[in-house]
Amino acid sequence: MTNKKPTYQELENKIEKLTNEIMSFNKELEFQNKEKGKRAAELIIANKELSFENEEKEKRAAELIIANKELLFQNSEKEKRAVELIIANKELVYQNELKEKRADELAIAKEQAEESDRLKYAFLANMSHEIRTPLNSIIGFSKIISEKSEDSDENRKMRYFVEYNSNILIKIIDDIIDISKIEAGIVKFTFEPVNLHNFLTDIYNNQKQILEDSKKNLLELHYNKPKDDITIRSDKFRLGQIFNNLISNAIRYSESGAIEFGFDIMESHLQFYVKDTGVGLSETDQVNIFSRFYKAASNETLRGIGLGLAIVKQLVEKMDGKIWVESEIENLPDGKKGGSTFYFSLPYQKASIPVPEVQNKSNPVDIKGKLALVAEDDDGNFYLTKMLLEEMGINVLRAVNGLEAVEICKVNDNISFVLMDIKMPIMDGLEATTKIRESKKDLLIVALSAHVMDEAKITALNAGCNDYISKPVDREKLYTHILKYEND
Repeated sequence: MTNKKPTYQELENKIEKLTNEIMSFNKELEFQNKEKGKRAAELIIANKELSFENEEKEKRAAELIIANKELLFQNSEKEKRAVELIIANKELVYQNELKEKRADELAIAKEQAEESDRLKYAFLANMSHEIRTPLNSIIGFSKIISEKSEDSDENRKMRYFVEYNSNILIKIIDDIIDISKIEAGIVKFTFEPVNLHNFLTDIYNNQKQILEDSKKNLLELHYNKPKDDITIRSDKFRLGQIFNNLISNAIRYSESGAIEFGFDIMESHLQFYVKDTGVGLSETDQVNIFSRFYKAASNETLRGIGLGLAIVKQLVEKMDGKIWVESEIENLPDGKKGGSTFYFSLPYQKASIPVPEVQNKSNPVDIKGKLALVAEDDDGNFYLTKMLLEEMGINVLRAVNGLEAVEICKVNDNISFVLMDIKMPIMDGLEATTKIRESKKDLLIVALSAHVMDEAKITALNAGCNDYISKPVDREKLYTHILKYEND
């Protein structure tokens, strides 16, 4: 078979075809290369992104590791804190148990202290009663014996010493009772309008008599009257107790010169003073003089137990005031006397006294021939009261106990008044008064008792008594109380 040579046209067509195929292949190859470049760029970007994400993951992983460590630390701290809270809670429970235990102990101690105060108060009240009962007879009969005896200097001197020493004993008992009441917190204050000039005038008259009785002829008492007549709100009894204590002390510790007292008006308070020319007080005494049972070195030879100024200080402070002393005793020029000045200040509370209604004066009442019932179990006190009443012309019946007093009042309508002792056997005076009041609404009943406590007077009045007289009782006191009601 003979091979036929291609024609030129055929070769040209083949070459063209091959050229087209090569060009097409090149275009495809170029496209593929572009795609590969594009893909490579995308892969580079993807790789960078992946690398960034890996870095972020590593960073996040590191943060998670740190957070995990922090969480572990926080959990450890919480556990530690929980343990501390458990310990603290146990300590708190323990402290609360101790507080409750202490509160119980304090409550028991408070009850015991209050019971101790009550027992001490009851003991002192009973002691006061038991001492005042015989003292009533001693003082009363000594006066009567002195009056019936020869009026000689010796008899007057003996009477003075009996009365003086009896009063000292009563003062000691009253001071002990007062300081006990103050410390127990049972002192009551009654504030009312007090005209200071009238009040201090009464103080002056009372202390003037005490000074005269002391026979200290070289000693004078001066009341410096105020320029203005003022009325304040105060407790008249307690204010009087303060002044009487201070002035009585000044009289006791001064032999010559003068004692002055009065007051000055300050902006918001009143400053009272008692000035003497007595022995004076050292600096040590000035610091301690208001302490219980303290006696100044210069005063140790004088009678007393050192409670008066302690009571004064307590009363002043409970009335929202202050008290202090100024004194001279050392390094004084020749011819100059020492002395002390006691000052105390009280709030200046102005008050006005109501104008009393004008009443017609009663005509003098003749009490002679009246019939009195004296309910008294103590023979000495009964006979003393009987003598005092008979001197006034009053007839006397006696009851030795409360029950007998009730029975006598039931059957006797002629009785004008009853003097009722409180502490008696079988039936006391309070119960007897209550029973008498059931049928004798208008009968005058005056409690005549050795009890001096405020509560005793209140209890007696609540039981139905019209008035209360504390022993020792004298003729003037008894006569005044009887006339007060007979004039009504």
